[in-house]
Amino acid sequence: MKTFIENSKKSNIFWITFLALGFLMAFVITDKAWRKFQNNPTLTSMAIDDEGMKIHFPTITVCPIFQQKVKESEKRKLNQNVLKDFANFPHRLKTLKLFDWSNFFLHQNSSIDMENARSKIFELSPTCNNVLGSCKFNNKEIDCWKYFLPVLSEHGLCYSFNSHFHDTPTNEVLNKHLFLIDSDGNEKLQFQPKIPANIFLNAIDEPLSLKQIHIEETNSQSSTLAFISLKQTKTNGNVRELSTHQRKCVFKDEIQMKYYQDQPYSLSICLRECRIDEAIELCGCLPPFYRPAILNLRFCDVQDTQCFMHHDIWSEEKCSHCYLTCDVTVFSLENVQSISISESSAQTNNFKLEIKHGPILNFYRQVRFGFVDFLVAFGSVLALFLSLSVLSGVEILFCFLHYLSAKIWRRLETD
Repeated sequence: MKTFIENSKKSNIFWITFLALGFLMAFVITDKAWRKFQNNPTLTSMAIDDEGMKIHFPTITVCPIFQQKVKESEKRKLNQNVLKDFANFPHRLKTLKLFDWSNFFLHQNSSIDMENARSKIFELSPTCNNVLGSCKFNNKEIDCWKYFLPVLSEHGLCYSFNSHFHDTPTNEVLNKHLFLIDSDGNEKLQFQPKIPANIFLNAIDEPLSLKQIHIEETNSQSSTLAFISLKQTKTNGNVRELSTHQRKCVFKDEIQMKYYQDQPYSLSICLRECRIDEAIELCGCLPPFYRPAILNLRFCDVQDTQCFMHHDIWSEEKCSHCYLTCDVTVFSLENVQSISISESSAQTNNFKLEIKHGPILNFYRQVRFGFVDFLVAFGSVLALFLSLSVLSGVEILFCFLHYLSAKIWRRLETD
């Protein structure tokens, strides 16, 4: 301070200018380092693994394009249009903006028991035997109804092969009998759709949702041959020191599910819980195709669908906290071939799926720029532009406290 007072005005201006430039450069570079630490602190490397690993065969889900049960509706002497609309309830909710509900609400006072909405959807939807014909896995005949289990989702009542989750009219249960991929074999799944259906692909730990890969919409005029491949992402343990926003992934044991407490974290379940919260917040009820472990929630009835008409509960704007798991197997659709079937041909419209075998592509996520790296960068910038260090900070603090105590001591002496 004494030197600053004794120097000339030009020298002081020169010194202040360079000090300001030093602070500016230090701020700019530190800001870049902070942004890198917050937005891109991880590095993903790639490696090819030839060793066989225990990987589950993917889940293949068949969602029939709804065909109303006319005979059952006649037995119950209910309006056919009401039955068709009600059994299509989950699908109609998903496509509200494209569907006119004016005719639907004319039948709100029908004799359908809306308190039993979930079981009613099971009752009115096609059974597995009505949806699928012959089924084969690895060229061996299997019973379709035994391995394609019902799954109730935003797509309606579907049937999933090798799914970790399946539904009953009363609740959702886990499936413990799952198929693994044999690294030495050539996995094939083949079945014959009896009615038009949408086919989806997902990993077994991801329940069917709006984000799954859509493979094909089947029809009676063509057969389909689909090839898929798989990739794995593994994450180093030191990545846990970063926040979920920084690493863009979540460890399965890191977050406890709010409604599906008996299931580990997954992206699909996180998005499902986000939609449940949105439905409860906006409409005060739970869509009937969700069945979480916590059952003290009221299911939506037909009247509640008026609420969904005015709110988009499928929007994921409020679900930014949902990420993929840090250790994840992702199945990709490599190629889909459609083969036309002539009317005179004896061939049937089969759907066949094969896994492309070969070396497995693995991605390894690790920390590239962690908190210690940011601290080193921050200290280097301060030392380079301002000649500051931890010791300098201690000296400044000591001088300030010494000056403050001396001033207080002098004032006490004068008093």
